Amino acid sequence: MEGKKNWGLGIALLLILGLLAMFLLHQSNKNLRELEMRAERNVLLVKRNIQESYSSALEEIRDQYKIRFYSFNGNDAEERFSKSISKDFDWEQLGLGLEKNDRATQKIELRGEYINFEKYDDPKTLDWLSEFEEMPYLFEDPFGLKADRNSEVAIKEDYSLSFNFPISKLIARDEFANTFFDELMVSDSTGLIHYPAKWAGIKLNLKDSLTIKKLGTQVLDISLLDRNYKGYLTDIELEGLRFNILGALSEESMDQAAYQVNNTILVLLLILLAFIFLGIPLLAIYGLSHGDVLTQGTVIRAVFSLLFLLFVFGWTSSYFLSGDQGAFLEEENETIAQIKTKIADLDQIKSIVQGKDSLLSDAPDLIIPKEKLTMNSDGEIISFLVPNSASNSFKPLAQEGVSEFLSIPDREYFQKAGSGSFFISRQFSRKDGKPELVISTKPDTTTVQALTFAIQKDSLRQDSRRKFLVIKEDGSVIHASHSIKVPILKIQDLITEGKWNEMQILLRRNSEQEELTLRMNGNEYSAKVQELDLDQLESPLFLVYFIDTNHSRQFSSIVAIESVLSSLFYLLILGLLLWACMFLKNRTHYNWKRFHYYPLLYNSTHGGIYRKGVWVFSGILMLQLVLIFSIPLNLNLIILFLFFNLLLCFVALWLIYSVVEKDPKQVKNPGIGYSKMIFLFFLCISFIPAFWIYQSHYAFEHQIWKNEIVEENASIETFDPALEVARREMIFSFFEPNEKDLENFAFADRDALNRAGSHIQGKIHLGNPHLFLLFLVLIGLVFAYRFTHGLLYSTFFDIGIKRPPSRINEELQKYFGQESAFEENTLQNTIKPEKFRKHRIFLSGLQSNLIEEWVMINLKLSSEELIVIDCNKSGNEDVEKEYPELKRLARKQTVQAVLIVNIHCLSTKHDLVDQLREWLHEFRPYHLILGSGYSLKQFIKSRYGATEAGSTLEEKQVQITELMSNFLFGYIPIPEAEPEPEEEMDSPSEESSKRISGVLPAMESLSKPYNEKLWNIIFNRNGDSRESKEQKLWSIMIYQRHLKAYFLNLWSELSFEEKKLCYYLAKEGFINPKNVLTLSELIQKGVLYYKDRRGRYYFFDKTFRFFILNNTSRELISAFERDTQDKGNIDGYQWILVSFVILTLGVIAYFNRGLLTQIEAIATTVVGAIGVILNGIRQFIPSFNLKKKKE
Repeated sequence: MEGKKNWGLGIALLLILGLLAMFLLHQSNKNLRELEMRAERNVLLVKRNIQESYSSALEEIRDQYKIRFYSFNGNDAEERFSKSISKDFDWEQLGLGLEKNDRATQKIELRGEYINFEKYDDPKTLDWLSEFEEMPYLFEDPFGLKADRNSEVAIKEDYSLSFNFPISKLIARDEFANTFFDELMVSDSTGLIHYPAKWAGIKLNLKDSLTIKKLGTQVLDISLLDRNYKGYLTDIELEGLRFNILGALSEESMDQAAYQVNNTILVLLLILLAFIFLGIPLLAIYGLSHGDVLTQGTVIRAVFSLLFLLFVFGWTSSYFLSGDQGAFLEEENETIAQIKTKIADLDQIKSIVQGKDSLLSDAPDLIIPKEKLTMNSDGEIISFLVPNSASNSFKPLAQEGVSEFLSIPDREYFQKAGSGSFFISRQFSRKDGKPELVISTKPDTTTVQALTFAIQKDSLRQDSRRKFLVIKEDGSVIHASHSIKVPILKIQDLITEGKWNEMQILLRRNSEQEELTLRMNGNEYSAKVQELDLDQLESPLFLVYFIDTNHSRQFSSIVAIESVLSSLFYLLILGLLLWACMFLKNRTHYNWKRFHYYPLLYNSTHGGIYRKGVWVFSGILMLQLVLIFSIPLNLNLIILFLFFNLLLCFVALWLIYSVVEKDPKQVKNPGIGYSKMIFLFFLCISFIPAFWIYQSHYAFEHQIWKNEIVEENASIETFDPALEVARREMIFSFFEPNEKDLENFAFADRDALNRAGSHIQGKIHLGNPHLFLLFLVLIGLVFAYRFTHGLLYSTFFDIGIKRPPSRINEELQKYFGQESAFEENTLQNTIKPEKFRKHRIFLSGLQSNLIEEWVMINLKLSSEELIVIDCNKSGNEDVEKEYPELKRLARKQTVQAVLIVNIHCLSTKHDLVDQLREWLHEFRPYHLILGSGYSLKQFIKSRYGATEAGSTLEEKQVQITELMSNFLFGYIPIPEAEPEPEEEMDSPSEESSKRISGVLPAMESLSKPYNEKLWNIIFNRNGDSRESKEQKLWSIMIYQRHLKAYFLNLWSELSFEEKKLCYYLAKEGFINPKNVLTLSELIQKGVLYYKDRRGRYYFFDKTFRFFILNNTSRELISAFERDTQDKGNIDGYQWILVSFVILTLGVIAYFNRGLLTQIEAIATTVVGAIGVILNGIRQFIPSFNLKKKKE
């Protein structure tokens, strides 16, 4: 049955693990689907960007033909203008030229890192060049056209363009802003990679590995330099040129994003696993079965388990009470306000756009002005101004009208510029792909003015630290922070269609702030939407700010890791102290293991000590709380006090027991005081230090994270270069420095670290959520106390199994009509014999002479009035021969009662049912008393064994119980002897002397003076305290030798379960609280008795413990061990809980690749699974055992 419970626990835990795995699998699949969808959308976004860049590139080529032409053929102003705006262009790289038309057709192909155009027919450029065809010599220098000066050429009809365009120009904006992909490649239609140069020449195997995705992209697995990638490929066709764009994500990146457990869930799971793992010894105590053995090691592990659980509880309480999500949201709102204020500076740009003599100093710090343009109604640039920092103004690149050959009528900012309003848009630089803004207006009907500018990199401090967008009402992006990893043009490129529809509704509400939940790249964000205060814009602008709650939890995780490392060091010191205390007392004085912490065991006379201990540790506790929350300390003082606190608590405990005198007056409920003192001691060395360690790390790191260090000058020099580097490497070993905050936090210098460590003061937030958490912590402490009291109650007090009430004796008391007719350990109670005419009594006791003595005293019988039949005669032959004589004697009028003792020794050839019938028939007129060393239940079991329902043996049992249904039952316990050798004694017990000189006639020569001398030697009474333990043990052996037969007789009459309980009580000193029935049998027999003063059970004779340990055979000990293995639960509970923790940790690590690698996670899961499987095998195959069998 116990094995089934164990296996049931395993199934329950596996079901919980299955639900957890299903949840994590669902989350990882959701993250993976979202990541794949984002990858598909991003590669399509790259495709769209390339198509737009291609159109811009052709416009650039057209302009470059004009600029190159004027660089060689224009007047001085035109040449200067052309060279100034093309100084960063490599014309040799572009290879601008004119080719004679022939039969060959237009050809566009990938050639290395370039797109090569041959025989390209571009009507716009050719039309413009045809204006100069009457002077063909003008084309010779710029385009290499050989022609006679006096001849004319037909440019439009006979020539076409030839040029190269770098592939890098097409994907410039994605290379700059699209950091989503680990690699971005361009290949031709056959799969040959042309760009970037590091992968050029590698050919992809497209046919075998492509799979079509629902958005039209294709996926393939590729391996580059022994690194595996998942590639997302889409094809592009540009004027007949077909090629592929491949965005590649490494397997590590995909696993990191897809297999990522929510931070809150991860923390809760790890804390839960810590509680389960550290609580395994404690849970094993509560999972004891009747077959288990409560050893000293089990008890010590359970106490240490409770101690470490309180430590984890203290750390967990500090973790949840320190983090304030409300404060984090307030800080985010402050950040939003700062961004809004900074972007509002765009209002100052309007005057720069319209003013003719605008100064650069008029521009806000937010922007970097680039070009100021004025266009006529046809889109021709009539004024081209650039910043001149020397004069703090804009300077013209050419005289007005010189730049008119550059025309931009198709630009959005020209077409949508309005009168009386400003149009603002975002574009990407043709030169480097970086985003830039253009604001334009139409001052009159004939001109359009525009200013191109970029956002100053350091003007928005939050730009590299937070994710936010500035958008128009139609979703067009005006600005995207650098943390947005894709070059989006509209917010629709970033979120789903459903979320965009939801956002549109919020944008139209015209409220101060709206909020909605979005997911990007596997992370969940809370998006706050606010309208910006900008006037005269053709469309209102909105700030969309993405709040990542994991951002604050990232900081908490770093603090948690640091505090865990510090906690491990503290626990190491605590463990060494506890280990050292284990060996302060001598444990080898006797042949049993004395409990390591024996002086701390419960003693009811120590009530005063416990009361003083409660006051002392309460004071230490208050001192700790004052130091944590009221007094700012530096890091060095906190470290010193943590270790001083340990020593203080241990020394205080030692002094309490050494200095405080025992109170002779009994204190009410000393056990409660004992539990309170131990619990407060545990709080002082476990709960509070754990709370303080996390608080200290949080207060220290929070100053650095917020860059709000209190102290201006450092009072400590704790952080040296090595420790600074170790801290930084620890942070980067767990987290990637993807965000500026984390990078700045990790690279804090030594001075900042030492200044932050100079002022540390604990703080818990007391908002509504934290008040509830604080209430839960207090409730948890109450339960922890109850748990502590329960553990001490069931292991150290023995009160949990204190002397079970004897229903047998209660019935006898009622029948005899006396309230105390049957008190244990007394024989002086008498009963009037006339009340017992013709009644039947069954008495159990290990000493038959005590049964006879009890009958004679209580029934007031003389030896002539009592006939005694002993069934322990050899083979029971003499019993049968004596029956006729006994019958004759029974007819005498003097005979009042018949006593049949040792019926458990009756030969098995006698049928017990027939024998009982004969006794009941023959001795009807007399009192019939049956005496046995076994109880009736044990007697029947030993006679017939365990029987099955419906068997003939079961019928025998029913007959026996029916025949004895009118019997009264009682027990005669063995009288108590001396107390335990550890206790003080005043004089030898009368029972001990009687046991030597009275029970064993052969020892009559052992006089009382010698007996007293023997006891004095054994217990060192009135003797030399330096007397060797060898002499004591030798004396004990002499005493045992005299009583060996007596002890052997008692031992032989105990059942297997009783022997097992006695053996392990003698060896370990503890009783399994689940063995109440066996314990009650031993109490009834008098083998054990309860001592109120110590709150524990002791053997009836002090040396019986020595006898058990010295005379228990190896075979019987092996039988005990097999019984524990077959019927015990404690090993199974520990095994399956450890396996569950390992298995769960492996599953979590598999679904959160930041903890372990995939191989390590799988290996951990396999180890845990093997443990569960082996436990199952042990349940179904009890003989299976991995341990080596003892010979």
